[in-house]
Amino acid sequence: MAWLDDKRAGWVSLSPYHPRAAYHITSEISIYIDRQFQHLGLGTKMVQYAEQKAPSLEIKNIVCLIFDANLPSLGLFKKLGYETWGTLPKVAELDRNLMDLKILGKAV
Repeated sequence: MAWLDDKRAGWVSLSPYHPRAAYHITSEISIYIDRQFQHLGLGTKMVQYAEQKAPSLEIKNIVCLIFDANLPSLGLFKKLGYETWGTLPKVAELDRNLMDLKILGKAV
């Protein structure tokens, strides 16, 4: 959890990427930043924090799954060195719109 001025500003998590044992070296990262705390550099700090913790958890790769319309999140992760590892076309429906899902990854 990230706190600013005694208020919860957001959170970051590393979750198993896949239940099969062979994927134990890869985790999925998720972040959330409350709207009032966006654009303060918290996203960068939270992703970097997770990356620093990953080796102690025996994680070698971090992936993130981001809707292709979520340009701020795509920009954040690309700025931090994540590369597009794949695209799943039209796998989700949001507000009656079919959405592509980008898979970004980074070896840590």
